[in-house]
Amino acid sequence: MSTNIRSIIFLFDQSFGMLRFSGESEVVGVDFLPGIATLMESLQRFDVEMIVFLPDASESVENLKDYFPQFNRIAIYQNKSMLQHELNPYLVHADSTILVSSDRVLRGLAAELGFISTPHPQVALNILNNKISEMVQIFGSKEQCRSISDGLPYFYYQIEDRRWCMLSVMVEESFLALQKNGIRVEKLSIDLSTEDPIFVEIEEWNKETEELLKKHKILSIEGRKIIVALGPAELNESLHVHGPKGHVHPQLLLPSPEMLYPVNDFRKDNKGVTSTDFSELNMEKITASTPESFEDIVNRYSGKLDIDHDGPIRSRHVLHSDNVRVIHALQQDLSELGLCPIVHRFNFNGISLNNVIADLPGTIPSSFELNVKEKLRELFQQFPNPIPIENWLPSVKNIVGNEWFTSKITNDANPIALRRSIEDSFGLSPWYPWWLQSCALPEPEAKLIIVGCHLDSTAANDSIYHPDSDPAPGVDDDASGIAAVLSIAKSLLEYKEQLTHTVRFCFFNAEESGLVGSKVYASMLKATGAPVKAAICIDMIGFNSDQNHLFEIHAGHNDADIRNASLPIAQTIANHAVGVPSLSPPQIYQGTSTVTNPDRTLFDGAIGRSDHASFHQQGYPAVVVSEDFFINLPSEPVDDPNPNYHHASDLFIDASYGSSITNVLANAVLELAIK
Repeated sequence: MSTNIRSIIFLFDQSFGMLRFSGESEVVGVDFLPGIATLMESLQRFDVEMIVFLPDASESVENLKDYFPQFNRIAIYQNKSMLQHELNPYLVHADSTILVSSDRVLRGLAAELGFISTPHPQVALNILNNKISEMVQIFGSKEQCRSISDGLPYFYYQIEDRRWCMLSVMVEESFLALQKNGIRVEKLSIDLSTEDPIFVEIEEWNKETEELLKKHKILSIEGRKIIVALGPAELNESLHVHGPKGHVHPQLLLPSPEMLYPVNDFRKDNKGVTSTDFSELNMEKITASTPESFEDIVNRYSGKLDIDHDGPIRSRHVLHSDNVRVIHALQQDLSELGLCPIVHRFNFNGISLNNVIADLPGTIPSSFELNVKEKLRELFQQFPNPIPIENWLPSVKNIVGNEWFTSKITNDANPIALRRSIEDSFGLSPWYPWWLQSCALPEPEAKLIIVGCHLDSTAANDSIYHPDSDPAPGVDDDASGIAAVLSIAKSLLEYKEQLTHTVRFCFFNAEESGLVGSKVYASMLKATGAPVKAAICIDMIGFNSDQNHLFEIHAGHNDADIRNASLPIAQTIANHAVGVPSLSPPQIYQGTSTVTNPDRTLFDGAIGRSDHASFHQQGYPAVVVSEDFFINLPSEPVDDPNPNYHHASDLFIDASYGSSITNVLANAVLELAIK
């Protein structure tokens, strides 16, 4: 075993877990992802100093110590320069100090200072065991790839009809054992200390894509599917190519062990294959949006109207200062609706970013389990810190009964482990913010209906574009999605006492940078066992330049099982478009290939190209709804893609068209939430 490592510094981020924040943005707990606690215990056996650095925590270090008992020291940093300052005391032993972060920009900073940078605690453990970590591609059937548990999986994808590839980090003895069993394994020449793998799938080889790829470090080419390595100074958006043909949209690949966890199969609940008669449910069709209300929201979030007292925004790009203003505006709008918005924080590109999340909980009937859960929640809100245990444990026994407690709970666990065991036993799970008094509890059997869009924008297709300062209004992409989600949220409030399932409104950040916000969020939901019934993402529903009013619903995926689970959602949406005079029947894409083909039973060009892909990757049923972007059948009108896509000239929409699609979606979401 290794003897020269003195310290391990962990930059707390989405690969570790989540901090619980109060309504006043104070830390009131921490939720480590499954497997992380075990990894921490394994690392502690090496008698190394363990330090955790927390981003954007406002408390004093003393107030945080009880939440991180396994660490010798806690530090707080707000930005890269402050991080560098906090690292200075360790520079003298940098060559014997491991730094762990999923953010390659921060890993690059640490590597420049002489630290041993790694993307995940598992890689740190490999170093302590004197084992070299290698990124490898494992080729085989879908079942073979998904059955390989030894390693740190990042991504799996289809190469051809019956051939799949798993991208994983392994030690040599593990992948040699696979090769010995006849499985093809290829090592990739990526520097895990400073580089991330990026997945791109090109529509077709042409001069533009070839010239683009020549500028980057290519790790693997399997047909049209390519793995590229990007370093700290390279933006993910540098891999963008515009257009329905020749389009390249990068996906940032991160450690994702939860990807192989089993997922509950809710396909039997998605019975949207026949038209729903709302009269049977004592409901009328929802009008969630008018052209005027839709355009008003779009204008606020694209810079045509003031978004706050500081005036209009210029851009929603993650590197632009207005991105933060958009976050605050969304929280304000959701709060004014009477919802309970929270932010889901993640690290990317050296900064801390936020998704915005708000729930409309499923109906809460009176039940013993829920009454106990509510009492426990009130108790744990009063005493968020598990230490000292005497503050809360006697009350827990009174609430649940001493007989139940002694039969279910191990009393000799440390206070933090004991608290977590009780929380888990009564369904106080970190996939919803039960620790906030203002957020109502969902009914215990309620599942999640995700309704999402992305909140960021880009003008990366302009010949000269500086994302930190240049305008990127993104009127269509994706202020139209923001308008739809806010409108649906407002309209469903009328039915909040009638919902069986929780509707979760999500505004994902950094979609244009590789689906980053939705990837880390879907990973968190999977890791914490969230019961996702359906995810509906809305991406570009505003551009319409003709009188055809076509729109698209994309349910396709390379894995036919995931596609089949997603199709009922698409059909439910399509059913609610029947008889809408302002829209043509939607085009449902259900293919398992991205090869250009107007046959939508074979082809779906949106596979991997929007936030629904993040949910597909975790095995969840999901669709994305968009305007008429992709190639149509010869018998149909010509497709109508937005020529201003990813340009500063993305300034125009057909508000009536976008409003009509929003109303269809509102009715579909309501149906899914009450069934």
